Amino acid sequence: MKRRWQPRESRRGWWVAAIAIPLGLSLGVHGVLAVVARTYAWFEAPKPRLTDTPATETQLSLGSLPEPAESPVVVPPAAKEELPVEKPPEESKPPVPEPAAVPDPEPAKSAELTTAPISKPAPPITALLPSPAPSVTPAPPVEAPKLVTPVPKATFAGVKAERAERVVYVVDASGAMTTSLSFVLDELARSIGRLDDSQQFQVILFREPPPGSTSAAATSGFEIFLPAGARTAGLLRANDSNKDAVRAWLRTVRPLGRSAPLPGLRAALGLKPQLVFLLTRSITRSGSTPQWDEGNQTVLKTLDRLNPRDTLTGKRAVTLKTIQFLDDDPSGLLKSIAAEHGDGAGSYTLRAITDLQSSER
Repeated sequence: MKRRWQPRESRRGWWVAAIAIPLGLSLGVHGVLAVVARTYAWFEAPKPRLTDTPATETQLSLGSLPEPAESPVVVPPAAKEELPVEKPPEESKPPVPEPAAVPDPEPAKSAELTTAPISKPAPPITALLPSPAPSVTPAPPVEAPKLVTPVPKATFAGVKAERAERVVYVVDASGAMTTSLSFVLDELARSIGRLDDSQQFQVILFREPPPGSTSAAATSGFEIFLPAGARTAGLLRANDSNKDAVRAWLRTVRPLGRSAPLPGLRAALGLKPQLVFLLTRSITRSGSTPQWDEGNQTVLKTLDRLNPRDTLTGKRAVTLKTIQFLDDDPSGLLKSIAAEHGDGAGSYTLRAITDLQSSER
């Protein structure tokens, strides 16, 4: 069968119609879809409120693009883990107008770019923690003022001593003291009266027993005060009752016998005192050498044995202060005792009756 011949112009019109008609229909359909999508996005997009934070440029540009109905919403994982942070209320700002709609020339790519609004990274959470309380350094405890206890003192016949918690008076009561014993005993009573309750004391009178004496006190060469009802003599607390009892006993003492201080010193050191006052009067003795008792060397050796020096400090436990009454002793025994057992200058003193009378005033 032979093909019919058609003119050349009719063939050209057929090809134009075959291409132009489908292309025009396609463009018309796509134009209608673009207008419908833009209109849907316009009505469905959330409108800004006064309290909303203004959208960033990125949000405006991306939010203005049309969203397909079936486009999935991609949420960044980090946005789910953000903790809500309280922000201070901001001042009200006028809403920002959205830019004019621009048709998307490439609808296929819009689905890839359309995501949830991208927000800036949230600032780190800086919760306002309470500031730590300033450390308070405790003030050092205030120590109570220490009461300074005054050092006990003792005086006798004008001789003073600082170390005097335990004091023993060793006084010559021999016949040589007949004319002056009353002055000495009065001074002794005043010295005892100046002691306080923190101190202890005792009084020993020494003298050789007169011929024919049988009492234990007389034959021992010394007499010591013994309180009523006591069997043994010892140091007495310097309270008013003991002071009164000793003063009453001293008023009964009468001078007699010969002077011999060593027995009284032995008895005094046996009481473990801190201080011993030794008072005696010089006696003119007969014989080739004026010696006390068994001699000066024997007395000094005995005292050194009873009151030895400490091997470390070189000091003695008991301080002896000697008082020579009325006349200086040519034998020098009291000076030697003061030099070996005293506490320095002033351990030996020579006193007259006028000195005792002036101290009484």
